[in-house]
Order: sequence, then structure tokens, then C-alpha cells
Amino acid sequence: MGTAVFIIIEIEKAITRTIIRRHSVGSHQRQH
Repeated sequence: MGTAVFIIIEIEKAITRTIIRRHSVGSHQRQH
């Protein structure tokens, strides 16, 4: 069970990073 949770967290991190990269490409200048 612990391994499954770890895998889910890693997948969520990967998805979040992908979303942040795609989103920051257009709004990177706004944030800075």
C-alpha cells in the first residue's frame, strides 16, 4: 500500500510539473 501511494505521489508530481511548465511558458513574464 505504501508503494502504491508513493507511485501516485510521483505521478502527481510529474503531472504538476508538466502543467506548471506549460502554464509558465505563457505567463512566465507576468509572474516576474
